[in-house]
Order: sequence, then C-alpha cells, then structure tokens
Amino acid sequence: MINTCERSGITTKDVDIDQLEYLEARECDRYAIKDFLIENFLHDEPNNRATGLTEEEFEPIMNEIIDKALAHPISTIVKYQGEIVAVQLNSLWKRSEKSYDSYSNTFAPASVLARILDDCHNVFWSLVPDDVGTVVYREIGNVRRDFYRRGIGKRLIFEGLTPEKFEGLNIDGVASINTSIAQQTNLRKAGFTQLKEIPISNYKDENDKPLYQTDDGTDRFVLNFMPKNKFLRLSEENNSH
Repeated sequence: MINTCERSGITTKDVDIDQLEYLEARECDRYAIKDFLIENFLHDEPNNRATGLTEEEFEPIMNEIIDKALAHPISTIVKYQGEIVAVQLNSLWKRSEKSYDSYSNTFAPASVLARILDDCHNVFWSLVPDDVGTVVYREIGNVRRDFYRRGIGKRLIFEGLTPEKFEGLNIDGVASINTSIAQQTNLRKAGFTQLKEIPISNYKDENDKPLYQTDDGTDRFVLNFMPKNKFLRLSEENNSH
C-alpha cells in the first residue's frame, strides 16, 4: 500500500485550501477510496485500533460499505492535487429493509464492533417517527491527518446532500452512529439529536471485563438523527457563510 503522505510530499504549511475539490464519489473512484480507507481510516478510527482490526478483517466490510455508498449519488470525496484526502461515505437505510443493514454477516465472526453497530441500528427505527421511512446513513467519514483542522469534516456533514437528492430518493433525514469523541462533538455542534448512547463497557468477556478500551477516551457509541427539514435548513445556512 502506498503511503499517501509520502507520495504527495505535502506538509501542513504547504496546503492551500482553495485547491481542495469536493466531488461526488463515483464508481471510477472505488479503488482510490479503498486505498484511502486502508491507509487512513483503518488506523485512525479509535475502535479499530483498540480491537486490533486487521486489513484482512476490515476488507469485507469495507467493500460492502463502498458498494452501498456508490449505489446512490450521496457520498463525497475530497481531493487535493489529485489525491483523496478525505471521504464521507453515505448509504441509504430503509425501514422496509431493516435486515439488509446488519454488519454481523460481514465482519469477522464474533466481532464486537459488528455487535455494537447492529445494536445501534436495531433500535433506530423505534426511536424515530413512524413517517420516517428512508434516511441517509453516514457510514464512514475520515480526513487524512495532515489535513485536520481545515474545516473539511465540518463541511462534509452537509456536502452533496441537496434538496433535489432528498426529493428524488425520498429521504426523510440523516442518521449517524458516532464512534469517536471527535465525531460526537462535531455532530452535536452541527445540530444532530442524540437518540441513544451505547457504552463500550456493556460488552464484556468471560471474566466480566470490557472487551476493549480505546486510547483516545472514546467510551461509547452515539446514535444520532436529524430530520429532513432541519438538515436542509442548516445546510443552507452553512453554505451561505
């Protein structure tokens, strides 16, 4: 795997944010997205690190997420001088297809991460109004480390999710399972409503001890939601600034 930081030769002081390109993710981007996720997200995400998730274990779920993300025009990649430096991969969750969104069938057997994600997903539809039938689900958001603190993550919350796409795909809102403190803080500030917290400590081994502990203080997964009208209003406000 090529190290994108070494390949680009970019240092923090060199970055010109005016050269950042926010682009709709397309099928032709599949392999570049895969390379980016393996090089960055696999190691950056605190729960991946804490559980020792390997590339071999990650690849099946990564491929499934990319398949879902590219099935509809609702995901975004960010490029700088031709290289991907950030992604926001989104899929659609549908109330009528609840079982389709299980992670346990794809993750490594007995994966605690799959169990936690499924537990969040399994309660989602009972926590939102009955007239919510389809939502955008934020599968993976990741910014390359040398592009932190440039407003990329904040912009990706709303990027590419236009009123036309909400209308055309009958989208009723946006959902997210936030798996890191940074994500939880960003989406709370952006206006998402917390539906449920699932402490990592709930998942224990045979000695009644937590299965893992993160190195960044993340101690829970947070299930969030924002309804369509609020999302589009806040998106418009953010775009006008």
